[in-house]
Amino acid sequence: MSLLIDDPAAPVAPALAAVSDRLVELSGVELWRLDDDQTTAAVGAAYALVTQAHTVALTLLAEADRRNLAGQTGAPSTQAWLQATRRVRPQTAKRDVELARLVARAADLD
Repeated sequence: MSLLIDDPAAPVAPALAAVSDRLVELSGVELWRLDDDQTTAAVGAAYALVTQAHTVALTLLAEADRRNLAGQTGAPSTQAWLQATRRVRPQTAKRDVELARLVARAADLD
């Protein structure tokens, strides 16, 4: 399955949904059948995927912050908006908003 997105304006949500669907398929895998090397490789791949997914989420959060989507919905801040819409703890929302802003600043430097 190829998820290459040649058009930068292509819908992001459908691509993320496709990735999510593929991950759901893993729920039926009998992990006990993996040998030690396969398990080690899978753990590494899974954590790399978590990092990639978090980076995408932070990049999208930075864009939401830039657009002031929180204010458009009546939330007092992006942190409060994230807490309410994603049901994350205040500390997690604060950390993610700070990281998202750092990611955005780093992208602006490129």
